[in-house]
Amino acid sequence: MASNKQKDDEIKRREAAYLGVTLDDSEAAEYCMQCCEAMFGVKDVRKLNAQQRVRLAQSLRAQYKLSFRQLAKFARLPLSEVRRYVS
Repeated sequence: MASNKQKDDEIKRREAAYLGVTLDDSEAAEYCMQCCEAMFGVKDVRKLNAQQRVRLAQSLRAQYKLSFRQLAKFARLPLSEVRRYVS
């Protein structure tokens, strides 16, 4: 019999596949922090200005194919700005 955690994991996996997301949020957050430190020398996205956040989102999209919602969440940008400036 499957536990609740296994059921939750399966639901998350199916949802991610449906949305076309390649990484879950915990992995994406780790990659975001690493990318931020490599590009700008700081681990905290909140210390970046808007232009740097857009560049970070562009880099994450190119390297990890994160969804626009994930990019908005981790780069701390409005979803409309992510859709406008990130391809």
